[in-house]
Amino acid sequence: MIISDDMSDYEKELAIHDWIIMWADYDAEVNSNARDAEPDPDNDNPYGLLIKRVAICTGYTSTFQLFMDMLEIECITVTGTTHYSERIEHSWNMVRLDGEWYCVDIIWNDPLELDMDNAAQISHDFFNVTSQYLIEHGHRWDATTIPEANGTKYRWQQ
Repeated sequence: MIISDDMSDYEKELAIHDWIIMWADYDAEVNSNARDAEPDPDNDNPYGLLIKRVAICTGYTSTFQLFMDMLEIECITVTGTTHYSERIEHSWNMVRLDGEWYCVDIIWNDPLELDMDNAAQISHDFFNVTSQYLIEHGHRWDATTIPEANGTKYRWQQ
């Protein structure tokens, strides 16, 4: 991951997003029904993602939050649910660029199989989207405690 002083906050955010996806894998053991499944105990934090290279959504979001904090880019972590259900816990981030909020769901952009040589396979479908976009795709959260993301200037353009 290369971050330079001449990059905009958007470029830094995109670089961190893509690097996290290329660096780590989702800890599939979490969803395994196998008797011998062993989810990594650190899959929910930056240590699991950065050192062990496996994470679940909270590992992705806490690592992204850590990097945004280090870069002094305003960012929050949102917890809620997905798939139109109250049962599937999930988390994602929101960033504030030029005074407007955007939602970033890194785990939903991460393909199942990817290595450092296949950056072109990274999805940006959930990169810098609006709150309404997430609602339309099954995300739910307590909107009374979270700012509304309605920025469009920095939405990923293919």
